[in-house]
Amino acid sequence: MSLPSFTELGVLRKWKMKHPEKGLTFSRPNIKLKKLAKVLKRKVRSFDLLSGYSCPFALDCRACAVPKNGTRTIMDHPDAKFRCYSATQEVMFPETFEMRYRNLKLLWNCYMDRGKMRDLILESMPLGDFVLRLHVAGDFFSHTYFKAWLDIARWMEWNREGSTIYGYTKALPYLLLNDSKLPENFRLILSRGGTSDTMIKRCKERGFHECVVVRSEEEAAERGLPLESGDDIMAYNADRDFAIVVHGTQPAKTKAARGK
Repeated sequence: MSLPSFTELGVLRKWKMKHPEKGLTFSRPNIKLKKLAKVLKRKVRSFDLLSGYSCPFALDCRACAVPKNGTRTIMDHPDAKFRCYSATQEVMFPETFEMRYRNLKLLWNCYMDRGKMRDLILESMPLGDFVLRLHVAGDFFSHTYFKAWLDIARWMEWNREGSTIYGYTKALPYLLLNDSKLPENFRLILSRGGTSDTMIKRCKERGFHECVVVRSEEEAAERGLPLESGDDIMAYNADRDFAIVVHGTQPAKTKAARGK
């Protein structure tokens, strides 16, 4: 699967990677994940990639922070219905852009080698047992990358009992390509609003659940979906369908804002 064609990918590839010697970065929890940590009474970390560039199946939320004249500007996909919150963070905060870019670039540099990706991630992973929120920003940008995380989940199941990996994904083809059931500690929620939504039914037949982005609590109620409560516990449990209210600054030009 190719990377998003609407982005200025050539500019991104030429962007100088700062501090490659640092390796991959596992981030401390944001406000929502701090709430999750309090509920679970566990240490929580996240691992993130540059939004859009690592999201080949995104559609409704497709946006990228594009380097331009020494800074960054937001670029929305023409068919986007709302703007990706993580992409806006990457425009606003240079250090966030640089960290997520470094994570993505170092994994790209593994040249789609599953073992190299897996080893790179394990070498950088924090010590001890913890809950990992995978891709607050980004997604599985290739099947090889997905399989590397599958290997890591199995390794953590064997070596770090109690550790859990969870997150949202629009990379539904990779879930269907996986012949065996995911390990119990690898929990993925289907994120509706991508180019592979037609696969949601098949994925749900295999035991997955979905999250739908809504504009309001009323819309969630109309759809008959419980609303995510701001602590990520529904995504962590991954045992039901639910809705989440869109957040962040939304541009006037998106289809949703135009009422289309």
